[in-house]
Amino acid sequence: MNEQIINIIMGVLGFGFALACFLGFIIGIVFLIIELSKPSGTTTTQYKPKPYVSPRQPSFEDELKKQSTFGTVPTHKGSNGERLTANVFYSGHVNGYGKLLQNLYVPMQSKNFTEIDMVYIHNSFIFVIEVKDYSGWIFGTESNTYWTQTFKSGQKFKLYNPVKQNNIHRNALANYLKLSHINFFSVIVFGDDCVLKSVPSVFYSPATIITQIRSLAYELNKIIGNSDGTFTNERIDQIHNKLLPLTNINDETRRLHVERLERKKAGHL
Repeated sequence: MNEQIINIIMGVLGFGFALACFLGFIIGIVFLIIELSKPSGTTTTQYKPKPYVSPRQPSFEDELKKQSTFGTVPTHKGSNGERLTANVFYSGHVNGYGKLLQNLYVPMQSKNFTEIDMVYIHNSFIFVIEVKDYSGWIFGTESNTYWTQTFKSGQKFKLYNPVKQNNIHRNALANYLKLSHINFFSVIVFGDDCVLKSVPSVFYSPATIITQIRSLAYELNKIIGNSDGTFTNERIDQIHNKLLPLTNINDETRRLHVERLERKKAGHL
């Protein structure tokens, strides 16, 4: 009796296995027919997972808002080179006490304005900073009216000598503040993506230096280390407060300034 039951169970299992194989065969045939019936050139769309998006990182302005030692947080959205240059100061890499201002429109005796990228008011000097966010190779000397930006492709572009350009800024600022020129230091900062070919990072005069962003803090700290100090912290705050309104000009003044630069570039001034 037990042997008979076992035989029945084995028979049922065998039939189930055979039925499963038969159904699998039928399903395979059906899929094959479907694939063969597709139009030529049709491809199966594959699932592409969406790229991972990391949570929002603090912006440059967010980080600056955490800093209070250096005063006003700039809101001007300038070039990437200006942002990286400003970060050198706001991250505390420059020794001593100082305050940074960006994009000042300084009135000149000609009743026009000159725009200064940055002014860093420090115990040692008032640093007048011109930022050149360029790539390629840069050629030029202190005496050249124009410098040359060259690319490997052979393209060449002229740029006005930044040493001469920043001297105009420095003189305008000294006249506006009614301070001696010996209190000012001209700093020309090139981006790290360029190569200064015939423009060595040396002093062209006792109060001018050309450098790149990666070396800016190091070069400034050398200057600061050789200075006896000129301005007290209180005097720095006073100068900062006097210059601060020059960063908040109206749109009309900015428009006129840009138009004047365009006319000058076109040779009409």
